[in-house]
Amino acid sequence: MDGLLEEPGYGDLRLVCMASSELYSLLVWKNLEVRRIGINNGNLWKKIYRPFHAHGRMLFLPVNIGLFYYSNQIIAFYDASTFAVPDAYSCAF
Repeated sequence: MDGLLEEPGYGDLRLVCMASSELYSLLVWKNLEVRRIGINNGNLWKKIYRPFHAHGRMLFLPVNIGLFYYSNQIIAFYDASTFAVPDAYSCAF
């Protein structure tokens, strides 16, 4: 996504990557703003801090799972991952 923002037609698009304290220092991009949010990481961060700090704006979740209580989101589902790493998924998934 960082490289895509350098392409013609995407220059006015402003994207913010919300990162947990654990990941914040690892993320360095030229065109994406990285913002540290929350005081921890894991499920609490994903389910509480991230949507709270999105303030109703579009939330992009490239992680196969969304938030049932947040309506303004884009979720990426990767069908092949269940075949590539079947042990990572339960029947309930």
